[in-house]
Amino acid sequence: MIHVLDTNVFIAFLNGKVGVLNRLDLLTPEDVVLCAPVLAELEYGAYCSTRQGDNLARIRALAARTRFQAFDGAVARQFGDMKAELRRIGNLKADFDLSIAATSLYLGATLVSDDRAFHDKPIPRLAVANWLLS
Repeated sequence: MIHVLDTNVFIAFLNGKVGVLNRLDLLTPEDVVLCAPVLAELEYGAYCSTRQGDNLARIRALAARTRFQAFDGAVARQFGDMKAELRRIGNLKADFDLSIAATSLYLGATLVSDDRAFHDKPIPRLAVANWLLS
C-alpha cells in the first residue's frame, strides 16, 4: 500500500517520533511518497530555521528514503476535478492541502496526516490515516 505523507508527519519523523519511525520501518521506500507540495513546505521551514544547513541535509536524506511525486499534468487534472467537486458541495480547503490530496488520489494512496482539514470534513474517495495519534 502506498502512503503519501503530509508535512506534519515528515516533521514528526525528522523529530524522531517513535510511532512514525516504527511505521516507516515497516514500509519500503516505494511505499512512502514525498510529494512536491510537501517538499516545498519542508524546504520553506528549513530556510526559515536557525539550523538551515542541518535541516536541509536532513530533508535530502529523508527524500532519498522515499519516492518523489511531482505536481505534474496528471496530478493537476486530479486537483482541478477534486477542487470543483468540493466547491459544489461547499467543502472548501486550502490549495496546498488540495494539491497533497490530489497527489494521494492520483496514486490511489492513503494520505497520512494530522491536519484537521482532512479529518473534520473529509474529501470524497480520499483514504486518510493519522499516525500521530498512536
